[in-house]
Amino acid sequence: MNLDCWQFVKPGTVVWGSHFVALSEENGAWKIEFKDGTFAAADLVIAANGANSKMRPYVMPIQPFYAGITMVEGAVYDSEKTSPGIHKLLNGGKIFAMVAGITLESTAALHTPEAIAYLLDIVG
Repeated sequence: MNLDCWQFVKPGTVVWGSHFVALSEENGAWKIEFKDGTFAAADLVIAANGANSKMRPYVMPIQPFYAGITMVEGAVYDSEKTSPGIHKLLNGGKIFAMVAGITLESTAALHTPEAIAYLLDIVG
């Protein structure tokens, strides 16, 4: 089932391409200030901008810190043609591998000894 969540969002609800500056509570709502000098009011604010989020201090006092692991994410477009072996192995799914720690996370396709051996041979 492919549910398009945007069908439930009223036009003008999401503010795209804006640079957040400050957040304050005003008359029971959230007042959001943007770099261009504009403001928005909302009952609910959703910010999805990662560990260095300017919104983080409004939500929690915990500061991000380096834990010793660097992650790099990528995508293989048209994997069925560009890397058919891996595409077949993962049944069109996803994979996560940490070579030094030999950590593997993926779809159920990697839960066979053959699949894991094949992956280790590729990455390692």
